[in-house]
Amino acid sequence: TAKPTQRPAASKEDKLIVIDSGHGGKDSGAVGMLDGKQIYEKDLTLSIAKKVREVLEKNGYKTDMTRTDDRFLELTEPPAQANEENAAAFVSIHINSVDEAPEASGTEVYYSVLNNGDSYGATSEELAENVLTRMLYYMRSKNRGIKTADHAVTKRCKMPAILIEVGFITNEDELRNMCSDEYQYKVAQGIAEGIMNTVKDITIP
Repeated sequence: TAKPTQRPAASKEDKLIVIDSGHGGKDSGAVGMLDGKQIYEKDLTLSIAKKVREVLEKNGYKTDMTRTDDRFLELTEPPAQANEENAAAFVSIHINSVDEAPEASGTEVYYSVLNNGDSYGATSEELAENVLTRMLYYMRSKNRGIKTADHAVTKRCKMPAILIEVGFITNEDELRNMCSDEYQYKVAQGIAEGIMNTVKDITIP
């Protein structure tokens, strides 16, 4: 009798990573002021997300974005897209803000306890830890840690999913950094490496 053929491990080209740019269109997200000009979260998240895609694709990974321009998406749309496309990982990029505390700073990553199973071979918590570790390596920002919250975009995903708060739009130094291409590439490199370090262990059920 023929021996059952063992299913080969999926190559990285077979593992799709969905990158979500927080906010968009009529939803500007948080707003900061730099040199008398208003800066919108939705623009920063899209710019960083495009760079994350660039780094991942240079490394041979397949990606998709929830938006590539300034459009509004319902909160249910990004996770629905990731689920429909059978993604290996989902990463949502955001910029933090806090009223009347301009000194607040740092980077934090969230995952939902409602989506932290290990059926993919890696958990959302592991993805969060790997991404934050590599982001801090490149960005040298304050470590605000791994946190849990049932965000609409992460809790609805089947695959490991995280929401990143890159820095504070209400902190002038961080905002200036986040508006620079050079710094955005550091952010993107950290995010991408964290994803790659996790996705290598992922097998899509």
